[in-house]
Amino acid sequence: MEENIIVELKRPSVTIGKDQFRQIDDYLDFIIQQDQFNSQMRKWKFYVISNKVDIF
Repeated sequence: MEENIIVELKRPSVTIGKDQFRQIDDYLDFIIQQDQFNSQMRKWKFYVISNKVDIF
C-alpha cells in the first residue's frame, strides 16, 4: 500500500476556514481526475495546518 500525504502549511496569522478547506478539496478533485494518481493501492491524506481554526 502506498500512502501519500499532502500538507498545506498556512502562515500563523491565517485562520483555517471554509476557503482553506475548499483548497484541499481542489487538490482532491485534481488527484481524482488523474489516472496516474488513482489506484486501490494508493491512500491519500490531506492536512491543513495553522494556529487557528474557524469552526463554521
